[in-house]
Amino acid sequence: MMSDSMKSNIIEELYLGNISPIEKEFKRDSHYAKLISIIAKNEKMLIDSLCGKEETQFSELMEAQSEVLSITALETFTDGFKLGAKIILDTFVSEQNKVFKDIC
Repeated sequence: MMSDSMKSNIIEELYLGNISPIEKEFKRDSHYAKLISIIAKNEKMLIDSLCGKEETQFSELMEAQSEVLSITALETFTDGFKLGAKIILDTFVSEQNKVFKDIC
């Protein structure tokens, strides 16, 4: 058994970057992997068919789309985290509104 000083503090680990909720591996035979493959194949075909200004515009479009997805992922993560914290808080604070009291 680990002593209290040896136990990892989840908040410290998150702060130090030792925990990264977005770093995940996926199964190579999954539906997700197939979709990624389709996207990559079609993106390459499209880029190969574009010239000059069109290629630049497509690149800017893809960069903007990537940034939008990153912002959305961050918002979704923080909203989920806040909801989880509210659920935990409600578990401990809502005792005053209960009609019945635990006897244990």
